Amino acid sequence: MESIYGRYESALYIVQDKMEKALNEYQQQIYEKTQDKGYEHILVRIKSDESMREKCRRKGIEENEYSALFINKDAIGIRIVCSFIEDIFSVIKYIRTIPDVEVIEEFNSDYEVLAKWRREFFDSMDDDFNTPKAIAAVFGLINDSKNELNNLSDEDKIAIKAFLDDVAHIFGVNFEVEEVSAGSDDLLELISEVRSELRANKQYDLSDKIRDNLQSLGYEIND
Repeated sequence: MESIYGRYESALYIVQDKMEKALNEYQQQIYEKTQDKGYEHILVRIKSDESMREKCRRKGIEENEYSALFINKDAIGIRIVCSFIEDIFSVIKYIRTIPDVEVIEEFNSDYEVLAKWRREFFDSMDDDFNTPKAIAAVFGLINDSKNELNNLSDEDKIAIKAFLDDVAHIFGVNFEVEEVSAGSDDLLELISEVRSELRANKQYDLSDKIRDNLQSLGYEIND
C-alpha cells in the first residue's frame, strides 16, 4: 500500500532534518554565549502511515495526502522542552528567523505548577538518571494540579498533556495523546497506561513506584 503521504513523503524528512538542524544550531549558539542550554531537549517524529490513517478514520475523513497534510496538520511533530518560561519565547523568536518557516498559531502556557515540576523532573533525570525522584516529580504535578484542572486554560491543559507525553517517550512507552480534556481522571488514565507498558516490558520496580505514589496521593490501585 502506498504511503498516505504519497509524493510528499520524502519532503517530510527533508523538512524534519532542516528543523532539527536549525534547532541544534540554536542550542549551540546559546551555549557558546551563555554556557547554558537554550532548551532541555527536543523530540522529533514523523507520524507513521498507520497512525495518520487511524486519525483520518477517527475524524471520518478520506485517507489521502490532502487529509494528512492539510487537515490534520501534524505529520511532523517537533516538541521543544524548556525549563524556563522565558526560554520558550526565545525559542519562538528564533524559529521565526528560520528561512521558509512561518509561525501560524501559538499556544503559550505560563502555568507555574507545571514549570516547577517539569524543571524538577529534568533536573532529576540529569542527576545520574534519578528515576525515582523524576517519577516523584510527575506525581507532584498531578497532586498539585488535580484540583485546578477545570479552571485551567486550554494552553495549560495542552502543556500538561505534552509533558506527560514527554515522560512516556523518555521511559520508552509508545502511546500518543491526541485529545485534550479537563478532568484529572484523564491524567490518571495516562499514568495507568504508562504502568501497563512498564509491566509489559518487565520494568516492575518502576511500575510499583508509580502505584505507591498514587496510593500515597489517596488513589486506590488494584493490580
